[in-house]
Amino acid sequence: MLATATRNRLIECLALGGAVGLVAGLWPTALLPLTGLVVLILLLVFNPVTGLGLLLVSRSSLDIFADTPILPPPIALNPASTMGILLILLTALLVVFRVLRRAPVEWGGRLAFLWGIWLLLAGVGVLIGGLLHGGSALALGIRELVRLSSLLAVYLLVVNLARGRQGSQVITGAILLGLVVPSAVAIYQFLSGQAEHNVYGIKRLSGTFVHPNPFAIYLVAVFMAALGFWKDLTRTSRQRVWLPLVMAATLVLLVFTFSRSGFAILILALLLWASLGSRKRLLAVVGGLAVVSLVSAPVLVWRFQDLFNTAGTRVGAAPSNSWEWRMQNYYLLFHTAMESPIVGHGTRTVPLVNPVKSVSLEGYTIGAASHNELIRVLVEHGLVGVVAYLVIAISLLMALRDLIRKQRPPPEGGHPELGRAILCYLCSLFMLGMLGTEYTADTMALYVALALAGILYTGRQQTPSHLEPLAAWVRMSPRKEPAP
Repeated sequence: MLATATRNRLIECLALGGAVGLVAGLWPTALLPLTGLVVLILLLVFNPVTGLGLLLVSRSSLDIFADTPILPPPIALNPASTMGILLILLTALLVVFRVLRRAPVEWGGRLAFLWGIWLLLAGVGVLIGGLLHGGSALALGIRELVRLSSLLAVYLLVVNLARGRQGSQVITGAILLGLVVPSAVAIYQFLSGQAEHNVYGIKRLSGTFVHPNPFAIYLVAVFMAALGFWKDLTRTSRQRVWLPLVMAATLVLLVFTFSRSGFAILILALLLWASLGSRKRLLAVVGGLAVVSLVSAPVLVWRFQDLFNTAGTRVGAAPSNSWEWRMQNYYLLFHTAMESPIVGHGTRTVPLVNPVKSVSLEGYTIGAASHNELIRVLVEHGLVGVVAYLVIAISLLMALRDLIRKQRPPPEGGHPELGRAILCYLCSLFMLGMLGTEYTADTMALYVALALAGILYTGRQQTPSHLEPLAAWVRMSPRKEPAP
């Protein structure tokens, strides 16, 4: 006979499955998400780290449903936003249950603290946006606040659930496995020629992402993660065989995204990573980049031809290339920022206040993105936000560097090379974000970075408390027997 606890869990699972079948019969479009939710709940109950890994695997496939609400219009949550809310709720439940059980809660150190400060600034920006621009700005700001909170939730869940070498392997494996569906969709787009985005009639692969650029930045994140994980493995590990295949696949897909931002981020990240190693590594990376550039040049050279088109440089002419368009966009956004220079216009208000308008795929006229992280922060949070952004971003990179220095050896669960690879990736994003990309909008790339930062936190060497010598002395002191 089954034990009572096992029998009760079996009955609960059957009841849950019956409820899902009933709801799916009344609401057929909910069958797939409800089935996934049931599987997720079972995994989170019986194996939490695997359930978290499943969430990370599925997140890379959800941006394609950005305009597909799973609830009626008054709420209109898309799958990606729903997952963000789910991650926040899971983190809250984790904290509550551990507090009730008087179990320790790991808060993630300086990384979590700094991200929390940025969340506080974003929250103030939500109020400012609502006061200056009304309900539309308030709605955009709240969505951004939820998104940023979900990124912190990913980090805290990894820190608390992915303990030990097995947990870190599950999370890293989930991140690499998450590449499968976007890659399959991208290959289909290439073979069928049905990619939505094109320049000069040439199709650009976007996979399951809304645009080729975020797909490219995500590919670079996976490439750097695979590279660092590969360097941490022993030479006899079987994973050293297939990880280079993952890196090769990401490079091939990256080429056909035709994303100049992706190319620049990868090249700078690799050069930074090579500079942290030996001279032999630096020469190998530089030589490899040269070979790849020569091989891919015939495919990529057209992507840079518009930069030399100067027909639009005459006074009053429309921008004729992407560089001129960006300069015009930055100029107009800077003047918009000066309308509220101290505190800005509010969180995620660039589409509302940008004088440069564009038409979305759905036919809506919206303001163009900033295409520059520093300009975006200036418009949304003013000079106060720019100072806070620079301080927080640099402090986050320094905190990550300290985690890398504290990593245990790889056989004991540390990941020093993985940490260096992710640090170089984030440094590249930070530096190039001030030139021509808005990297904080690339949610999946940040999911990868923060999940791996959580693995680094769990793999650090514990620093003994200053009270530890006193506690050890107390434990070793002989106990005095009471006098008769």
